[in-house]
Amino acid sequence: ISREDAYKIVQTNAMKVWQDGRDFYELLSNDEKIQQSLGKEKLKAIFDYSFYTKNIDQIFSRVF
Repeated sequence: ISREDAYKIVQTNAMKVWQDGRDFYELLSNDEKIQQSLGKEKLKAIFDYSFYTKNIDQIFSRVF
């Protein structure tokens, strides 16, 4: 999938979230183009915040 097409898919679904208050992950996981490109497992891994927050306790202990 091209960068431009990916951007269009994300922006289209992001607007639905903004306008209708729908769940972004749910919209993307049901998007046919996303399913063809990534699949549910890869998308689930992208939305797994544990990688990004794994050091949060250490960071807070240093700062506060």
